[in-house]
Parts: sequence; structure tokens; C-alpha cells
Amino acid sequence: MSTFLSREVQAGLEAAQKQAMRKRSRLRVHVGEDVFPILQFQELGVP
Repeated sequence: MSTFLSREVQAGLEAAQKQAMRKRSRLRVHVGEDVFPILQFQELGVP
């Protein structure tokens, strides 16, 4: 099995990974040394 990917495909995959990481880690609450990711956000603030 070949694992070779063209430069364009590799660049596209890397860009998608970077974008997913930014989107995933965007909302967090920092309390002192602790960091809590926001998993769900609603306009009313109540689930």
C-alpha cells in the first residue's frame, strides 16, 4: 500500500487540521490556573 500524497493534498489536509484545531479550542473559560472548554453555547444561557 502506498502512503504517498501529492503536495497539494498534503497541504489541504494540514490546512483542514489547523482550522479544526482553531475552531475546537476557540471558547474557553479561565479560572485561575484552571481552563474549562465551552462545549455548548446557547443565546439564553440555559441548556
